[in-house]
Order: sequence, then C-alpha cells, then structure tokens
Amino acid sequence: MDGGNGMCYEHTASEGVAVVTAVLNMFKFIDTIDDTFGSENKMEDASYTKLEFKVSSELMNKIQEAAVKLDALDVDTDDEVFTFNDFGKSFIKTCNCSPDAFLQMSLQLAYYKIYTELCSTYESASTRRFHGGRVDSIRASHPEALLWTKAMEGNGTKEAKKELFKDAIVKQTKVMKENIFGEGVDIPLLGIRRAAEELWPNEPLAIFKDPTYDLANNFKLSTSQVPINLNQSYMGYGAVVPNGYGVSYNLQNDEIIFAICSFFSCETTNSRRFATALSASLREMRELFN
Repeated sequence: MDGGNGMCYEHTASEGVAVVTAVLNMFKFIDTIDDTFGSENKMEDASYTKLEFKVSSELMNKIQEAAVKLDALDVDTDDEVFTFNDFGKSFIKTCNCSPDAFLQMSLQLAYYKIYTELCSTYESASTRRFHGGRVDSIRASHPEALLWTKAMEGNGTKEAKKELFKDAIVKQTKVMKENIFGEGVDIPLLGIRRAAEELWPNEPLAIFKDPTYDLANNFKLSTSQVPINLNQSYMGYGAVVPNGYGVSYNLQNDEIIFAICSFFSCETTNSRRFATALSASLREMRELFN
C-alpha cells in the first residue's frame, strides 16, 4: 500500500466542500486514535446488524443496466490531474487580485487559446448562508473577459493587457459577490421555469424556448475551487456536456492542483491539450505583473 486513497460520491446529496470537511474530520480522528486507545490501537468490536436487502428481478435488471452504463462512462473519461508549481495563492495576492477570480480568468484564456472563443462557464457559488441554499452559478465568460483574452492573444502592449485584465478581475469579483449573496440569475430562473412547467405544462414560457437560453446553459466549462489542506490532494468531477470540460482546482500557497476531465469520445476536447494551454496562460498572466 502506498498510502493513497480516494472516494467517489454523487453530487446530488452534497457539495464538495461538505464532503471534504467530513473526510478531514475522519483524518483528524485517526490521528487521535493512538492517544485515545493506546499504542496498540485496541478498540472494542462495535455491535452491528447486517442489513438484508430484498431486490426484485426488475430492480436487479435496472442495477445491472446502470452498471454497464457506468463502466462505459468510466472508460470514456479523459482525466488529467497535474500540479502547477510555478506559483500559487501567495503570488496572486501580491497582484492585488482575488485568487479565485485570477484562476477563473486563466481558464478563460486557456479555452480561448484552443477555440478562439469563450463559452458558457459555470463556477459553483455556495449559497448556504441562506436557509435551504446550496449553489448558484458564477459566470466567468463575460464581455470583459473576452476583451482581455483577445488582447492576450494579440500584439498589444503589456500595459494595455494589464488594464484589460484588471477590468476582467473587477467584473469577475462583482459577479462572484452577487452570487454568494443571493443575487445571481440562474437559480431564480430555474425556479420560474419549474413553477411555469407545473402551472402551464403545455405552454412553456417564451424565454425558455429561446436559443440564447439553451446556449447560456450549455456549460462547456464547469469549474469549482475545492480547497483541501492535505498534501497532494484534490477533488475532481466530469464534464457536464459531451463536448465540454470539468475543471476543479485546489489553490495552495505555492502551487495549484488541477483535475481536468473531458470525454475521449469527443473529437474536439482533450484534457492534456487543455492542461498545456492552462499552464501557458498562467505563466503569461504572471508576466503581466513582473
């Protein structure tokens, strides 16, 4: 055994931060076992009752079908985990930038390098400060981000690129604050959509039939910062559309761990290509402040 371990969970039940907190508490408990139970770690056997599940043949068939689909999904998953060692949160703070906004702009630049356009981008925003709140969507592909990414790939001056970057960071920080304080647009629109489907099941509202709405919710970039204070640890997840990427990042003081996921079956995505573009983007962004 090399000491490596991991877990898999379904996102419907909980956000990543809650799961990470539970795991960290488990590790803290393990560290106290010697002190609590002595050096031999003798613990009394816990009493338990085995649960016997009664599964019908129909349900068993469904389980087997799901297993086949899950195996196929596993084989199709293009997962790339890499550690960016050039800098981390400590350097970003010297740039007077929100570290998370800085990382979100790096993802926009990486995507633009590959596809010469931006796409609808989802970043998880916790709304747990509100009763019953879970998440809303911080959208990073705004006009300010587009102007900056175009400039970074152009021949403008360093000073001009830096000014556009500041504008993009200000906009990203504004959108982030709006979402965590309950002023986002995605969850309210989802509530209206679900209510309308119940009230007028045969008459969908025009806004939800508009191609722009579908495009806005086709998240080719699904992203999240999941801070984990354990050495070489990270959380990852899959892309939410067939031709997209799922990008999770663990931002540490002097490094950043990325988990990038796409699908082998998509000819237009490649997780290693995205990782290469992302590394180049981060280094170019550092040069703006050197």
